[in-house]
Amino acid sequence: MGEVGAFLEREHKLYYAKQAGPDGAWAALAPSTLEQKKSGAILRETGAQVAGVSSSVSDREVRIFNQGPDYTIFSQLGTRYQPARKHVGFLPEHPQKILEIIQRQLGF
Repeated sequence: MGEVGAFLEREHKLYYAKQAGPDGAWAALAPSTLEQKKSGAILRETGAQVAGVSSSVSDREVRIFNQGPDYTIFSQLGTRYQPARKHVGFLPEHPQKILEIIQRQLGF
């Protein structure tokens, strides 16, 4: 299961690099937000959110979670003033890739 955890952790970190999550491209930053930022990168100003992406693996399950800043949940769900920018979830191809990893580990 460790390989599955590593795969999912890597995929979730890629959401930040691609500025797109399981629901597609993230909403652009508001002009007022761009004026305050050092760069135009979405959800990566300090790197704390992407650095918080972790996995927990046991014999039977893999959990992906974000141990980043407390405000990470607001990025996922959105607020009255900020659109949701989903960074947790599966892409359509993830289940097949996970199945391939498990089958390879079982020798199928």
